Amino acid sequence: MFSAGSAIIRAGARRAVPRIRHRQTLPGLVHGNQALSLAGVRALSTTEIQNKQATSDRTRAIIIRTLSQIGSRREGQQYLSYFTSVSSQKFAVIKVGGAILTDYLDELCENIA
Repeated sequence: MFSAGSAIIRAGARRAVPRIRHRQTLPGLVHGNQALSLAGVRALSTTEIQNKQATSDRTRAIIIRTLSQIGSRREGQQYLSYFTSVSSQKFAVIKVGGAILTDYLDELCENIA
């Protein structure tokens, strides 16, 4: 999935972000007799955000690809009207993940249709 170079860059990016390990107070931010503390604060990592964006982009690409396989706009509208009007007893949600999405996406789309 990731090349060795990307793993090194990701690990280096994590080390470059300083972490706050000792109790500090924010100067000028005192509420009553209690100073606001940075003890529970840690630097945010952008890795989670990047992973969510990559997942979102991948999901969007899959949806676009699936919709593009629909023959016409009218056919797409028929699917949308059917799936939005069907009762819960006639509707199924299929959860697919892992190797099926990465290795067998074409077969999945063909078999669902």
